[in-house]
Amino acid sequence: MCPERSWILDHFDRGEWRADLRAAIVRAGLLAALWWVLSGGAWSSWLFGIPAIAAALYLGFRLGSGGWRWTFAGAVRFLPFFLWRSLSGGIDVAWRSLSPSLPLDPDLIEYEFRLPETPARVFMSNAISLLPGTLSAEYADEKVRVHTLLRGPGAVRELERLEERVAGLFGLEMASRGDRA
Repeated sequence: MCPERSWILDHFDRGEWRADLRAAIVRAGLLAALWWVLSGGAWSSWLFGIPAIAAALYLGFRLGSGGWRWTFAGAVRFLPFFLWRSLSGGIDVAWRSLSPSLPLDPDLIEYEFRLPETPARVFMSNAISLLPGTLSAEYADEKVRVHTLLRGPGAVRELERLEERVAGLFGLEMASRGDRA
């Protein structure tokens, strides 16, 4: 018997398929709602939408979540913070491009993570690029290199605030700066 087949049978024997079925139904519903919004509700788009949703479900379960477990309370706190910072960042960058007199003092800084897990670190590294005047330039396990439009402690404070929100989103405790040395 192939090892993959035995894993599937073990999965059914332990009753884990019920939780997976519930998760698949919820994910399929969310993906279908997203497809409906993105396609403008066009019925003809479902010819491509259904296979795309099925492929996303298959890959999601096949690859696993990799620890991407968000807390509801953390998501409620993270979303307004992130939306506001993304909007204000877009306005700031647009304003700077239209007003050459505004200061620009670019810098490349290394930010050492206090987050304990890789999925949260990857999420934060991607979220950095959508915040005001920052771009995640290079990601390593313990650090991320960030390009900023303004040199100074403000960028580091912004990254610390983001990291606190990401920790809350994932329900994680962060290490103190002294624990990383």
